[in-house]
Amino acid sequence: MIDLGAGAFANLLRYVSVDTVPILVISHLHYDHYSDVYSLYVARRFWSVPLEPLTVFLPPGSEDFLSGYFTLSGERGFKGMVEFEEFADGSILRVGELMEVETYRVDHTRESYALRVSCGEAVVTYSSDTGYCQGLVEAAQGSDLFICEATFTNVDMPPHGNHLSGKEAGLVAGEAGVKRLMITHVWPTFDPELVRMEAQEAWGREVILAEEGLTIEI
Repeated sequence: MIDLGAGAFANLLRYVSVDTVPILVISHLHYDHYSDVYSLYVARRFWSVPLEPLTVFLPPGSEDFLSGYFTLSGERGFKGMVEFEEFADGSILRVGELMEVETYRVDHTRESYALRVSCGEAVVTYSSDTGYCQGLVEAAQGSDLFICEATFTNVDMPPHGNHLSGKEAGLVAGEAGVKRLMITHVWPTFDPELVRMEAQEAWGREVILAEEGLTIEI
């Protein structure tokens, strides 16, 4: 599982049981990407049978931050239910015998990472939140599916550049030579279809718009 922001845990329970989640990878420490980790923790702590600690991979310096919401006793309980493993740029995280996740630092916060997930010959890349950068292009290179943030329209892009527009997402997809592009993280005040069309025009191919419950076969 990658990231667990507000509302994600409730949706997760529609498809899988809490005790079947093998690992969690957190791409960066912005609230909308990690807040429901506490709901997951509570559910696992009070499960009908004792569960092994969940492995949580996260950027450097994140463990103390995530534990900082608890009292001392609560922190001990929290850390007893999860096993934190920090990663860096270029880390390869193993998931069982067949799957691995490679991390690429991208341009958002100081420690933000795109995640390239490989299972056999299938590759899915998740951009995390980011502006245009070479790390993102490298992460997405040749992916079967590129799940890319497209927060803004190109006209409304702010000057700081730590997010992508629909147009930029399409351009990155073209530069990286991906097979399919799905955009996500569209800001609520923008029309998602407008952002999707912007990405599609820039890429020159059909673009998928992420939505809750969408399943894509790789």
